[in-house]
Amino acid sequence: AGLIMLGGFHSFGPGGYANTPLASVLPVEMTRLERQNLGEPLREDLHLRGPLPMVPSNLGLSHVALMLADKREENKALWAKLPPLEGANRFGGLAPGAVVLADDGRGHPLLVDHNFGDGRVLAFAGDSTWRWWLHDFAAVHKRFWRQIVLWLAKKDETTESNVWVRLEKRRFAPAELIEFTAGARSPQGEPVADAQFDVQVVLPDGTRRQLRPVRQGEQVIGSLRDAQTPGDYAIEVTATHGGEALGSARARLLVYQQDLELDNAAADSAALESLAAMTGGQSLAPEQLPELIQRLAKRTQDLDVQQETKTTPWDKWPFFLALVGLLGAEWYLRKRWGLV
Repeated sequence: AGLIMLGGFHSFGPGGYANTPLASVLPVEMTRLERQNLGEPLREDLHLRGPLPMVPSNLGLSHVALMLADKREENKALWAKLPPLEGANRFGGLAPGAVVLADDGRGHPLLVDHNFGDGRVLAFAGDSTWRWWLHDFAAVHKRFWRQIVLWLAKKDETTESNVWVRLEKRRFAPAELIEFTAGARSPQGEPVADAQFDVQVVLPDGTRRQLRPVRQGEQVIGSLRDAQTPGDYAIEVTATHGGEALGSARARLLVYQQDLELDNAAADSAALESLAAMTGGQSLAPEQLPELIQRLAKRTQDLDVQQETKTTPWDKWPFFLALVGLLGAEWYLRKRWGLV
């Protein structure tokens, strides 16, 4: 593994890291008295005020992490052009075997490395390399930090391919959109922007299908939209540049069997609570059911349902018969008296 600690007002000793396991890992010495308390004036014995140029040492000029140009003299000239840092931590001492890769030109270490076990460790006293980006050194800034990370991860001595393919995840549902990115880099870790890529997907039955990626900056992106069959898939990427092979990479993924009915057989407690809140009810756990039954048994008044009904005399059958009788009698009398 690799580790780097960056500088800051409350980093290294000023941040209290002398009392942590990192004290034995970092290539600088720290003591428990090196504390920069919040809200207090900056301690001059713990911090260097800027502007501070970052000057690689003789060893640093040839170090893979600090090679901003391919030739040593060009590398030295490029470092001299970079904007200075705003400030840095003042290291009290170096651990045995530590190597200074860069300082401020006055003997104050800025970048120190050593090995801890099988890993590599860097202590960087600064935290303002972002100023390089603001002064039109964006490419240099990217290269510096890329090389730092690759060196910490021991990628400078790896025999792995310079072609890579990356998936956001490795397990997908049937018909789920599968997206990937791929790219190529030089042996120095720089991206090969104009590389040509051949991308194929290997289906679960062993057959292959060509995919057409789309270029996006220094990499390409692609997708697979119809992976319906569950099983193991693989995306294989081969890159060339100027007719020469750069290498290949392979990424495996799994499309799992999905039963929508049994995919999640458990109760959706969140949905139940939301439904209960909307209807004025209450969501209870299964173990609360006996208590609910006892509570309902004591509240019988809540079980009575009041219903209001309205009745009128003419809604009943005697009134209807009386009405029909009166109408019939009136007709009979009028007929008998000759009125009709």
